[in-house]
Amino acid sequence: MVIISCVRMFDPWDTMVAQSTFTNPLIYSDFPDNDVSKGPDGDYYFSASSFQFSPGAPILKSLDLVNWELIGHSVPSVAAFGSTFEMQDTPAYVSGVWASTMRYRASKGKWYWYGCIGFSKTYVYTATSVTGPWAQAGTISHCFYDCGLLIDDDDTMYIVYGQTNISIATLSSDGLGITKTAQLFSGPGGASEEGSRLYKINGFYYVLGDRPSGTTYVWRSSSIYGTWTYQTLQTGVSSPIPGGGLIDQGSFVQAPNGDCNKWAVSYPFPGTSAAPLPARNGTDAFSGTSPGPGWEWNFAPDTTKFSINNSLTLYMATVTNDLYKSRNTLTHRTDGGSPIGTVEIDFSGMADGDSCGLAAFRDSTAWIGVTRSGSTYNLVQVSGATQDSSNKWATTSTGNTIASKSISVSRIYLRVSMDVRPNGAKSATFSYSTNGSSFTSFGSIFTLNSTWQYFTGYRYGIFNFATKTLGGFIKVISFTTSGSS
Repeated sequence: MVIISCVRMFDPWDTMVAQSTFTNPLIYSDFPDNDVSKGPDGDYYFSASSFQFSPGAPILKSLDLVNWELIGHSVPSVAAFGSTFEMQDTPAYVSGVWASTMRYRASKGKWYWYGCIGFSKTYVYTATSVTGPWAQAGTISHCFYDCGLLIDDDDTMYIVYGQTNISIATLSSDGLGITKTAQLFSGPGGASEEGSRLYKINGFYYVLGDRPSGTTYVWRSSSIYGTWTYQTLQTGVSSPIPGGGLIDQGSFVQAPNGDCNKWAVSYPFPGTSAAPLPARNGTDAFSGTSPGPGWEWNFAPDTTKFSINNSLTLYMATVTNDLYKSRNTLTHRTDGGSPIGTVEIDFSGMADGDSCGLAAFRDSTAWIGVTRSGSTYNLVQVSGATQDSSNKWATTSTGNTIASKSISVSRIYLRVSMDVRPNGAKSATFSYSTNGSSFTSFGSIFTLNSTWQYFTGYRYGIFNFATKTLGGFIKVISFTTSGSS
């Protein structure tokens, strides 16, 4: 088995040849709290957290545990979780999809996803194909916190869950209710333990659990409700990225060649190299009728305020001067330690008082964009939009305009270049172009925030909002990502 931990990995996707070894990180991006398992086709499927972003619970696929492709989401829209996930009342930042679980159930020919939302109840989504469509099958009035699903040999479904005090539930035959629940064990010495995953291997049941300080435990029992004993699998293991902190939360996975390894920086390649997968970096020209799997909205979008047809049209959806309360902000994960995002925008449809742009988006945000005042259009760079983690993520600043200049074009390329390496500059710089090839620096360097409370890393955010009245719009012609590890 291979433990894949909370991964930020390197990108071998474009040049896949026969490999004898591979090196972590496999994907240098933000897919936390992974739950990895084999599907009915023998391939590997990776479910991750996504918090308030929509669609939620991203799914990645791999043929060999090394090369991964983002293929979809288990939660079609976080709007199902309530109005606070639609930018109503107090937006539920850093809520939504936390550590969840996904497995294939052969007897029903379906995939099942379970996740506790808001510490109150667990949502269940199912699909006959892992790529969807996924649909909400029901809810369970019990919070399966940091849960792990096992479908036993007799088709009984169990979920292990909890923090410090770890419990298990036997589910009803349809997977939508509980028939029995009991506490299994507590974290050693009463310490916090979380991220539980449940497995059955050679007749024994195993629970993989983690302490946030970087210790991984393996618990074992010969019966599901029996006596459980533990061993410390590893402790104090650091990320393969310099300065990246300790490893926390992962999965047990049977490698194609049967190897069983603890966490390491480099491994023998676990199987036969797969066929080349689509590169994560490149240009998206928004073909089709919906954003691709690499995109997630900040909260559930107002679907009447955007359209896609060989470009993305974003109609102004909110009257505000606060990016954190601006609906229909479309986000994209960064890739690599030095990611670069470039958006081409036609802003000729903006109305008086409108703003649009490209952000380095998190609880401390900066952006480059265009504002309209009367008949004047200004290129601006705004820094220091911030939120308060201790006060339900209330906005503490909408940011300050660092640079501004009048422009006479109606289409522009905006670029954000970041250094997100833990031991790097942790910075964002901004530039623009009118032709897409020659870029001019604009504004000042912005220092990125890396506190743990927001949970997710920085993302690109394409946004617009009205400060006076609705009615304007922008067209996003394309978005290009590049960069290096």
